[in-house]
Amino acid sequence: EIRVIGTHVNAVNEASTSVVNLYPNPAHEQVSFVLEDNAEVSFFDMTGRKVSTTHCEAGQVQLNVSELANGLYFVNVSYANGATTVSKFVKF
Repeated sequence: EIRVIGTHVNAVNEASTSVVNLYPNPAHEQVSFVLEDNAEVSFFDMTGRKVSTTHCEAGQVQLNVSELANGLYFVNVSYANGATTVSKFVKF
């Protein structure tokens, strides 16, 4: 038996569906990407633990990842307007 208690749909901001293309991927020392606006960029490991956060200005961004342990990371980009994107990359 399945009961639906209620339905609620959040509007999705178009900017929240954009993807930040990180390169190179996999990466060893740094990742690069382009931001359309200023944003907070956070790295999360596979356990969901935040391992790094930095504020980045709009434009070409290069972040040092050499001190991260090898593995898969999720990159959460949060813009001032509330839009967010999540990308992933492999550190080797």
